[in-house]
Amino acid sequence: MAFLHNDNGVLFFFNKCGTTMLRQTMPKGYVWHDHDSVYPMAGRTSVKEYMRRTPNRKPMYILVRDPIERFISGYWHYWRHWQEDFFETKEFVNLRYGELVNEYTFDVHMNLVKQYDGVQLLSFKKMMDHDHPFVQHCVHDIGDEYVDGMEIVKLGTTSSNPFLEPLLTTTKVNAKNDPDNGYDYPDLEISDKHLEYIHNKFKKTKERFGY
Repeated sequence: MAFLHNDNGVLFFFNKCGTTMLRQTMPKGYVWHDHDSVYPMAGRTSVKEYMRRTPNRKPMYILVRDPIERFISGYWHYWRHWQEDFFETKEFVNLRYGELVNEYTFDVHMNLVKQYDGVQLLSFKKMMDHDHPFVQHCVHDIGDEYVDGMEIVKLGTTSSNPFLEPLLTTTKVNAKNDPDNGYDYPDLEISDKHLEYIHNKFKKTKERFGY
C-alpha cells in the first residue's frame, strides 16, 4: 500500500499495480508515503501509519479496483516471474509447493495462496525473499484497509473533487496487456472450486466497493 496527501485530503491505494502509476503521474504539491501493510488483520494498516505521521486529519479516500480482477492479475504477475525465474522464483515456488513444479498453473498458484491466506509470515520455519512480495501481490485484500468515513474511488473514473481531479485518469496501464512484454499468455483455466474460494474471499470487499 501507499498513500499521498496534501492540505485537502489523503488517498490510499495499492501502489504495486501497473494500473495505478500514481508515483509517476502525481503533480507537485502531494506528499507520497509507501507503507508495508501486508497484514492489515495484524493492525498494520495504511490508515494507522497516516495517523501516526500526520496529526491533522484530512478527508480520506481509497482507490480501488475489482478485487477479483486484481487477484487474477496477481497470478499473471507471478506467472511472468516464473517465465524469467525472476529473483529465483522457481526455487521459491518449488519449496512452498513441496515438489518440483514444471509449469506455473493457476492450480499451483492457488496452492500457494491458501498457504498464506490469514497466516503470519513468521509462522513459516524458513523465510524466503518472495514470501513478502507474494502476499502483497497475490493475497492482500485492500478491503482490509478500509475504515468508516473513507470515500471509495474506483480506478478508471474521474472526479471534480479538487483533491482527486489531478490524480485520477480513465487510462489504465496493465502489464499483462503491454505489447512490449513479449509473453505468449496461455488460456486461463480456473476450476469451480477455485472460483468459489476466490468469490468467498472477496465477497465482503466486492459488496463494500460496489463490484
